[in-house]
Amino acid sequence: FVDMIQHDPITGNSRRIRRLGREGCCNRIARWIRRLFRLMTEEGNKQQRHFKHYEKMRQAIHAGKDEPEYCVTKLYKTEGICQRMVKSHTFFCLTMLVVAVNAVWICADADRSVINIHPGDSNSDDAGETVVESIARPAHVDIIENLFVVFYTLELLIRLCAFKRKVAFIKDSWFCFDGTLWILMIIDNWLLPLLTLMITGDIHGGTGAARVGL
Repeated sequence: FVDMIQHDPITGNSRRIRRLGREGCCNRIARWIRRLFRLMTEEGNKQQRHFKHYEKMRQAIHAGKDEPEYCVTKLYKTEGICQRMVKSHTFFCLTMLVVAVNAVWICADADRSVINIHPGDSNSDDAGETVVESIARPAHVDIIENLFVVFYTLELLIRLCAFKRKVAFIKDSWFCFDGTLWILMIIDNWLLPLLTLMITGDIHGGTGAARVGL
């Protein structure tokens, strides 16, 4: 306990602390020898420099731990039906359910064949040619995909209306990610069919047959 240093990192002050009571002669001589040795070999107050170095290390280790954890709900309004809907557990569960159903639907739709390939008739002039005939998608497929797009559109609108400042959605990475996927769905389900309809006159790009000679 002898010759210990108490250092205040805020003010930079330090002081020596010793045990109260009588000190033995041997301990006193040893303390004086250590003090003389430090004066001869060390420059300045080395203990204070050590304390400052340790304080910098401690601040570097604990840097960022006192910062509040990011939560998107802090960017939402405190009043209004939109913020209540977005903060509700039911809204979250419903959204996750639709996302899961949509993932299953995408897998099922990817396995559906949209072309019909069959060899040419040997008794006709098409012998030796393979006929590739495109098949239009059933109407219920377009209806279901449009329902998904409408749901995601309403979801993003509700989440956007819940923000205090509408431009604050940029700070929410999940909103930006969902918005990017929504834009891709709009292009795939609405813009491309409209462009195809304007160019070919058929929303599915035609259902004609192509012949490939073998």
